[in-house]
Amino acid sequence: MNTQVASASALTPDQKALIASLAAPDVAGKPLPPIKLVQSNSPELLDSPDNEMFLPGAVAGGFVIPNREGRIFQPSPPGIQFGIFAWATSWNVFEKRPDGNNQRIATLTEKPVDAVWRDDAFGKRVCLNDDGHTVIETLSAYMRLRNGQVGRYDFAKTALRIGNELATRSQRLSVKDGELKGSILGLFQLTTRLEVQGARRWFLPVPVLLGKLGEKHGPSTADVVALATLRHAFKEGAPLPELPEPPVIVEPARQAGPRPVITSGRQEPPPAPPPSEYAGPSEIDDDIPF
Repeated sequence: MNTQVASASALTPDQKALIASLAAPDVAGKPLPPIKLVQSNSPELLDSPDNEMFLPGAVAGGFVIPNREGRIFQPSPPGIQFGIFAWATSWNVFEKRPDGNNQRIATLTEKPVDAVWRDDAFGKRVCLNDDGHTVIETLSAYMRLRNGQVGRYDFAKTALRIGNELATRSQRLSVKDGELKGSILGLFQLTTRLEVQGARRWFLPVPVLLGKLGEKHGPSTADVVALATLRHAFKEGAPLPELPEPPVIVEPARQAGPRPVITSGRQEPPPAPPPSEYAGPSEIDDDIPF
């Protein structure tokens, strides 16, 4: 959190020109390390000798985030703070494996023409192509975490609406009477909440805007310029610029404690006990096992 309020007036003319030039719509996505919300059926929780995805200390309701060349667990609360430098929509095609899990076989930048909502073998309404493969629309937010690490968070299935709302609101941010616009002007926080439908329980992401450039809890000028640089490379199709190596994040200790009520809108960062772990059937979780 900034101790001093950054202002758009601190930007140089070249920096303002860079930000102003980036208001056009985004292009197709590029690979970035994933930022994952851990569900009760996520492979990060399965302690098995042949499971390379297992992450000690992870619990359902928190996040797995990239850290240098590896990944660590971040509980929610406090969740993660981040800026957004791009959005991209894709359609992932999954094939059902013999073990009942889904195998991703393709990622497309346009919705397949044969992908329509139909009843599957169990009478459940899903988007299927003519081969019977599941097609899932995914909205990806390209993020820069507060430590400088970049990653990609995918909003899909029951979280897609949340991602669409965040994309719309973040891209409407503006400062200096609309002279500068876009997602890169905001600082956001992502926590989670438990969704319950009868016996079904799973976690959904809860994004909030902490502030925009020029506000008390908004990003620093340096953060906005870093996001603008990343966005420029993204839109040009160039490799993302090499940023200073982020510091090592100390893995938080697991602590017992109740989950707070998460509300929408701007807010102070919530306190930091990790979430309780909940069980839920895999067919409704946002996390798709591979």
